[in-house]
Amino acid sequence: KKIKKISKEQMSDQAKNKLGSKDLYEQLAIEVDELKTKTSAQGSVVAKAKEIKDKDKIREEVKILKELKAKLEKKIKAWRKANPHKLNIDKEEFDSVMRQKMFFVPSFEIHSGPAGFFDWGPPGCQLKSDFIQLWRQHFVNEESMSEVDTTIMTPEKVFQISGHCKRFTDYIVKDEETGESFRADHLIEAFIDERFEDPKCTPEERQQLEGVKSKIEGFTGDDLSRVIKELQIKAPSGKAFTEPEPFNLMFKTAIGPSGKSFGFLRPETAQGIFTLYNRLYEANGSQVPFAAATIGKSFRNEIAPEKGLIRVREFDMAEIEHFYNPNKKTHPKYDSIKSVELMLLSRERQTKGEAPEKMTLEKAMNAGIITNETLAYFMGRTAQFMNKIGMIAEGIRFRQHLDTEMAHYADDCWDCELLTSGGWVECVGIADRSCFDLKNHAEASNKPHVAYEKFDKPIVNVTFEPIISKKVFFKKIKQETPSLVKEAQHLVSHLKNLDEATMRQYQATLESEGSLMVSLGDDKQFKLSSDMLKFGEVKTKIHGETFTPAVIEPSFGIGRILYALLEHSFWVREDEASHKNKQQKKKKGVVEVMRSVLSLPPCVAPYKAIILPIGNKPSYQPVISEITSALSQYHIVYKVDITDVTIGRRYARNDTLGTPFAITLDETNIANGNVTMRERDSCTQIIVPIKDVAPLMQHFVMGLTSWKDAQSKYDAQAEKASAELSKDVIKGSSSSKPAAKPVPSSTTTVKKSTEPVATSTTEVVVEQEDEITDPEIEAVVIDNKYVAVKTNEDGSRYYKQGKKQVVLDDSNDFVTIRKSFLGPKIDLNDEQEARFELMHSVGIECIKPYELRRLIKNKQEQIICYDGFEPSGRMHIAQGVMKMINVNKLTKAGAKFVFLVADWFALMNNKLGGDLKKIQTVGRYMVEVWKATGMDLDNVEFRWSSKIINDNAEEYWSLVLDIATRNSLPRITRCSQIMGRNDISQLSAAQIFYPCMQCADIFFLKADICQLGLDQRKVNMLAREYCDICRPKRRFKPIILSHPMLDGLKGVKMSKSDPDAAIFMEDSEADVKRKIKRAFCEPKNIQKNPVLSYVRHIILPMHNTFVLERPEKYGGNVTYTSYEAIERDFASGDLFPGDLKVNVAKAINAILKPVREHFASGEPKALLDQVKKFRITR
Repeated sequence: KKIKKISKEQMSDQAKNKLGSKDLYEQLAIEVDELKTKTSAQGSVVAKAKEIKDKDKIREEVKILKELKAKLEKKIKAWRKANPHKLNIDKEEFDSVMRQKMFFVPSFEIHSGPAGFFDWGPPGCQLKSDFIQLWRQHFVNEESMSEVDTTIMTPEKVFQISGHCKRFTDYIVKDEETGESFRADHLIEAFIDERFEDPKCTPEERQQLEGVKSKIEGFTGDDLSRVIKELQIKAPSGKAFTEPEPFNLMFKTAIGPSGKSFGFLRPETAQGIFTLYNRLYEANGSQVPFAAATIGKSFRNEIAPEKGLIRVREFDMAEIEHFYNPNKKTHPKYDSIKSVELMLLSRERQTKGEAPEKMTLEKAMNAGIITNETLAYFMGRTAQFMNKIGMIAEGIRFRQHLDTEMAHYADDCWDCELLTSGGWVECVGIADRSCFDLKNHAEASNKPHVAYEKFDKPIVNVTFEPIISKKVFFKKIKQETPSLVKEAQHLVSHLKNLDEATMRQYQATLESEGSLMVSLGDDKQFKLSSDMLKFGEVKTKIHGETFTPAVIEPSFGIGRILYALLEHSFWVREDEASHKNKQQKKKKGVVEVMRSVLSLPPCVAPYKAIILPIGNKPSYQPVISEITSALSQYHIVYKVDITDVTIGRRYARNDTLGTPFAITLDETNIANGNVTMRERDSCTQIIVPIKDVAPLMQHFVMGLTSWKDAQSKYDAQAEKASAELSKDVIKGSSSSKPAAKPVPSSTTTVKKSTEPVATSTTEVVVEQEDEITDPEIEAVVIDNKYVAVKTNEDGSRYYKQGKKQVVLDDSNDFVTIRKSFLGPKIDLNDEQEARFELMHSVGIECIKPYELRRLIKNKQEQIICYDGFEPSGRMHIAQGVMKMINVNKLTKAGAKFVFLVADWFALMNNKLGGDLKKIQTVGRYMVEVWKATGMDLDNVEFRWSSKIINDNAEEYWSLVLDIATRNSLPRITRCSQIMGRNDISQLSAAQIFYPCMQCADIFFLKADICQLGLDQRKVNMLAREYCDICRPKRRFKPIILSHPMLDGLKGVKMSKSDPDAAIFMEDSEADVKRKIKRAFCEPKNIQKNPVLSYVRHIILPMHNTFVLERPEKYGGNVTYTSYEAIERDFASGDLFPGDLKVNVAKAINAILKPVREHFASGEPKALLDQVKKFRITR
């Protein structure tokens, strides 16, 4: 049958890439099957070509095979994307975001807790809180409802009365061999979904299975048994399932210590409202209609909880009980929603196997599809609420319950279902509960649960009744039948309960005979005369009626709605990577890197804004305080991110959190009293006065102002912000440099790289990460591990399992990672991920990243980082500033940094002529230098090797000897370069022992991380190897984070024995200028360029920007925040060495100024004067 579908033009932008088409889905299934046949046939052709060993033929046929496989893979993806029964999202990426950002995580995860329980993390809690507040505003406040909060524990009697004890069940089947339990209807649905994923499933079979799935909610136990047998569904063991049996879903528990009183954790919140009915009725002025609402937790002992929040055992609900006169199903506000269009799947359409139909509520009421105006009203209000919180309109439908699936208390029920990656899911049930609950509670409690409604005008009611003359009636009975006086009152009741026909017959007898005999039994005969009573018409005025109210109940599953909302909001942004990376990916056949985004509306986004200062400068603090104070006054939830990562990465991780707006601070705009605001989805930016930020944010959150409105009011940035970014690594674009835009002569031009940041009214500043040295490779997750993927000549992909090749197919999900990340896949929450990024950014090499992730995830105590240094002379800038930057990053990430002042090692290495007192003096001087640089000394400890060894001699030397015993001499001498010695024949015996001692230091200091230069890598690897050969083996190896080595100013290795080869921490301004001026820096040569190295590893990390000042005729001033942009301009010749050197010297002098001042007087000066007198030796 032809199915009416929404055209792509009618779909919302969000829906276009998420919703499929049934016709296209079926057509693509045919095309996939055809391509599979062709690919298989071509595989046979390749095999035959290989048999005859015709190389040209093989090459030609393999090429065709690869093209067919590529087409097949693309076609299968398109086919899956077209599935109309599921929301098309990257489910693996979505689940990863939920875990890592800690929206929700499994409860008691570290103890492998039971399924069906989840904890909400910080963003999840805020999302849920905003959702509840918005729900309360939309329903409770706007409808003037009475909100109550009732108890979770409910006595057994309440659920016996409500019928839950007998009827609140699902059908369960068990594996005959293992006894494992399954929910019968879900078992069938899973089987059908699996068949739908098979391209070989014919249209006829698909139609038959769709019919089964559409009716499954109403199946009885016998129906379920029949379908399981017809579809030949087998248990995991291969055996059959047992017959379906009902299983009650309520959690039962004892109340009190006696164990005699029982209760249940409520499976719904409604009964608490029903038992409060009389009080609520009185509180609402004893008038109906009125509504009560409640928000709270409910519990269901689900047979088979599902992943995510769809089917859990503990969940949040929001329920409404709208009480009304069952004879008046109208609603006073119905006209306000009757034009709302809904996608309706009526009972009739389900029975016929037809698709939902879009129509207005008014049309549905006129057609008799919905028969209760109040029910229709709440359906419309529910649809409006779903649109308000950001659901995709095409992913919302209302399905009417079949007769066989109706709850025991319901006359009619419609479910608001939301489309998810698992299919359509019931998220709101809107039920007509009739008078069922109130009548049952009234009968059981013997307390009326009724309402009284006064008529506009009294009604005259005419009835035929006995008219008794009480004085004569009771006097005559007493005289004539004194033994029956006590029965007189029963006689009156008997007469009043007679039917009208009998009364008329009695009246005729009285008129004809003057009396009649009435019997209340064999021995209870009464003679009644016409003067005692007569029968006739009685007119009565009725001013109102008493009735038991009916109930319309909208019941919202908060967890399910939020899960669907997160899926509806989730998408990925493609990254336009650099040209170099694109070429690498093209060669490897790797797909483009993606970045995840949650397009949550401001009203429910966990954090409404992120404040991002470019560089953690003290001058920004007053502005940050002003903005945060104003936002707090407007009750706007915000975060401030002052981490050292790039602005692009900070944008990216807040996009993933769903933060709709970024408020970026930079010196240029702050000077003008402005900030830049960036919108998450479009990545466009506007310049906003600081005073307008908080009021504008309030308007965004309340829905009073759109981003488009704001763009029309405020000036826009010239460039689009962060439209093209990688989720994991933000890399600079190496595309050709755009032509400079005309700017005023007083304005600084800012070069463009990848991620725009608001800093100028005319140009845009961007930042990027240092280039990662280890290559990107294709991998696949096997048993929760990243495993490298390799490709055969015929184009098939595989991974190695020992010597065995395991072939991969299209069902596997391939990912692109850095080679160093191969190994276990360790998921972290948002806070842990930020710590990992900060720590990982320290090293040019990390061995191994997954070990670092595991350490951050599992270690409860403070992480210990270690470095050792020989006090051997004045400190050069790499050791002073680079080390300070790295230490501060690690301590900011929560680590403690332990420096080993290696005085004995300097003695062994003949530093300062082997004079231990001089060595120790230099050690104290070096500590003073780090104090002056701004190192976070609160989390730093300096320990002297001489003291450690002397105080712990037995333990220390035992460890050193064990390391020496378990390693060969060649293995130890390979580490000689750690001492700056390459000629092994010239080593002293003490120097040969040096690596064993340095290896021992790592374990003796209990170091988790070795954070030294790349030149110390070999001894760090020696420590890792020792973990495998010592007895007992050490379970956790030290992690290596190696920072890069700066080139000497002469283009060779830096050396303290050559004063002009390096900048020293207390060099004068003149010395710095002289040294930089003489430094090796060939035009357009970026290899081994020490001046560029200083910019990359010292100036940019310290200031976040590099300001190049030069005359206008040579290009004018330029502000860089990206090393990639500097390197590109230098290589192209746009940046001249002379200009570079002058500005590098200026920047370095600014960095060294606090150190010079520290050593200008007092004890530090005296210490420096001593050190300068020492002769440097090797």
